[in-house]
Amino acid sequence: MHRTLRAAVPAALASLAIAASPVAAFQPTVLLGTADPGVDITLRDHQGRGSALAATGDVVELGVRNGVLLWSTDSGQTWDNDTLIAPRGAEAAVCAGRAIAIHTRDVGAERFVRTSTHQLAADISGGRDWTDTGVARTPDGACVRNHELAVAWFRKTSDGWKVRVRTGVPAGDDLSPQTFDLGSGTPSRGLAVAASADRVYVAWFRGQALKLRRFAIGGAPGHTLSSLGTTTLALLRYGNTPELGADGDRVILAFMDRADLKVRRSTNRGASFGSPRTLRNEPFPSEIGAFPTTVAVKGSRVAIGAVELGGIEELVGRGLGYKSTDGGATYSRISSHSSGRVVATLVRPGSVYRYAELWDESISDPSAHRIRFRRQ
Repeated sequence: MHRTLRAAVPAALASLAIAASPVAAFQPTVLLGTADPGVDITLRDHQGRGSALAATGDVVELGVRNGVLLWSTDSGQTWDNDTLIAPRGAEAAVCAGRAIAIHTRDVGAERFVRTSTHQLAADISGGRDWTDTGVARTPDGACVRNHELAVAWFRKTSDGWKVRVRTGVPAGDDLSPQTFDLGSGTPSRGLAVAASADRVYVAWFRGQALKLRRFAIGGAPGHTLSSLGTTTLALLRYGNTPELGADGDRVILAFMDRADLKVRRSTNRGASFGSPRTLRNEPFPSEIGAFPTTVAVKGSRVAIGAVELGGIEELVGRGLGYKSTDGGATYSRISSHSSGRVVATLVRPGSVYRYAELWDESISDPSAHRIRFRRQ
């Protein structure tokens, strides 16, 4: 059952409020909640489908790590939330009428992949474990035809870390799950999953190699995946943190390379990609870098959330938001928050998808952290 913000994260988030946005192009800012002193909140992911939104965050109080799944059904005007118990690496999705957190959980010396879900139209929570043995790291997932999830993660084997992909329903029992092994991967560099109406994409690093596996999505009722092969997109000695978004023929891949925030675009369903475009140019080598947090694509609109982070004795940086209205051919930076991370997505309050963002205060680290939302 969903609860108020304060109940969902004890001593963490409190009341709702409305404040004026300082940017005329944005609707009024919504304050989701304010943390009590000593509680740190860091946003991780933000995804939209129609007028529904889902987001995840880490919540740390007195050294105890929990998390929060947040959701809205009215394009971000109001929000509900629920607690995630000791999650690691929680990513968000909106699928099959549910807000979903995709994360790992520790079970003794093992670490399982789990989805925690909440039905958007009812007070019903659920979930499932996607693994029941071994050690998994940094899972991510995407919604397949608003029916089921495609979830990818790194799994530890006797031959090193491997990448595994599995399909299945967000909660309950699978009727016809599929499992794919994609070969070796490097967990410290991250992975990402995205889906369009007829494709699923998985990006990950194998050492310096940035890899992409494509899958075709079959018809109803099973929507069976068929592998279309793996491509090496680039060799990046200092590359990491891939994020993916896809819709129609377009696939947008953002990542960090040599401390710079970069993005590449495909207009043929991932068969090939254009040259990298630098969205945020950073000195290298140095103590600061910029990396993506989210990528969303709907038609000709693209939203990218990012964070510029550095510092030696004290954390410095800012959250950044980028928008494209020409399918990723060009970008404008439309948001900058010196307080903390930005996680951006696209939401449809009417007939058109709009840029939307959440941001935290994990960089400025005030005595009472806030999470805020706004959309265009």
